[in-house]
Amino acid sequence: LACGTLGTSKIVLESIYRKTGKIIKLHGLMDNRQVLVPFLNLGMIGRPYKGDTYQYNQLAMELENGPLKEAVHCLVTTLKTSMIHPVIEKFPMDLRASLHLFRNIHAALGVVNVNFHDTRRDGSYLTLDVDSNPEQPRLVIQYTPRSGEDERISKSLKRIKKVLWKLGCVVPPGMVYIRPMGASVHYAGTLPMSGGTGPWTVSKDCKSNDFENLYIADGSTYPFLPAKNITFTLMANAIRVAEAMGKA
Repeated sequence: LACGTLGTSKIVLESIYRKTGKIIKLHGLMDNRQVLVPFLNLGMIGRPYKGDTYQYNQLAMELENGPLKEAVHCLVTTLKTSMIHPVIEKFPMDLRASLHLFRNIHAALGVVNVNFHDTRRDGSYLTLDVDSNPEQPRLVIQYTPRSGEDERISKSLKRIKKVLWKLGCVVPPGMVYIRPMGASVHYAGTLPMSGGTGPWTVSKDCKSNDFENLYIADGSTYPFLPAKNITFTLMANAIRVAEAMGKA
């Protein structure tokens, strides 16, 4: 089973509900909290941008934050192929002046995508809502931030702004965007790998401890979610799970 954390969890929840009538909660939902930090590269103002040289996330940086697994991961990209209107509508001037200004700063615009790690918590979980339509239950997501989340984000943003300033870049006041809780793409943790045989867990080879001959090969089995994008880790783990199935 490899439908992504939300898809896999919903299949498990629905299977239990249709078989037993029970509605359970899969605790430990994790998500990378993300913050978008726009910046202006002062040295690029007035230069023409070259869209054909654009490459997403050409630069990355890591902020040490105590233990290595708690490092903050930052992806840096230039704003070359984004829609123009969401940017210029915030300019305090008419359309003609806004377009003129944008043409002169287009090549200087960039964004730092800041990602934070996450851990499993009982307050974050997935369950079903069957009241509105018992035949087609709705997946319910409850996500609760870690304690000290606001302070952690604030300290990281201060460090990032200092780094950008040393690189000759400034962050426009009031334009940092903290994405809503649970609004990321790398959910994980609802059916975690475990050394035991507890309910709603899997073995180290991702074999379910609840359903016979079921292996789960997506992020739902991760007991921890680092700040770094886990796409390649998911791919590598899926291959490992497939090999374990072949030997079983």
